[in-house]
Amino acid sequence: NIPSVQKVCEIFAQAGLEGVPVTLFCDTDLLTPETALPTHVIVESHTQTHPWGGFVRISDRELRGSQAKIQRLLGSDHGRTFCYPHGQFPVTHLGNTTNKTIEDTYVGARTTQKGFVDSKDGPYHVRCLKIETIESPNIHTWLQGGRAMVTYGHGIRGIGGWNPVGLSQFKAHVQEIAQHKDDIWFTSFANLVSYLRDTNQFHNNHYHNNHH
Repeated sequence: NIPSVQKVCEIFAQAGLEGVPVTLFCDTDLLTPETALPTHVIVESHTQTHPWGGFVRISDRELRGSQAKIQRLLGSDHGRTFCYPHGQFPVTHLGNTTNKTIEDTYVGARTTQKGFVDSKDGPYHVRCLKIETIESPNIHTWLQGGRAMVTYGHGIRGIGGWNPVGLSQFKAHVQEIAQHKDDIWFTSFANLVSYLRDTNQFHNNHYHNNHH
């Protein structure tokens, strides 16, 4: 939700985190040449139309076409990663090649599976934590254990998005992490995945089917 992302950037700035990278996984049919976003917002693929159906068969337009449109409008720093619509993974029977297309097109993919980033999952099944479920112990574990954590939300309540997080709840989350800003590496999802791949921190850099 583009208006929500603009509000997110405003809240980060108010908390002393101006310019922190923000990743927007966007249905790219919503993008136009007139779409205006701050320069530190990185737009990534969520397919073109957010299809339903467990990826039984998904067209190249939804996968490669989504990336092509993002990069045509915004440049090659965008559209490098992917987020599964409805949290559904591709099926692997009937000769489905969706997972191969994802691997060939993107450096990584975000799931809706709960948890810290785990090297065993690989770059195409990266776990995350929903902002409204994060509590102080999660943040302390994250900092003390040197863990990587991907957080996500579906918009800000009252502005837009599916099942959005409340504004006061999001502000409280940002204020808490701002207290530890000197101990946190804030980066985009694509830069995180690229770093973990380049430093061989994933057990396997390929798409795999063991993602339950």
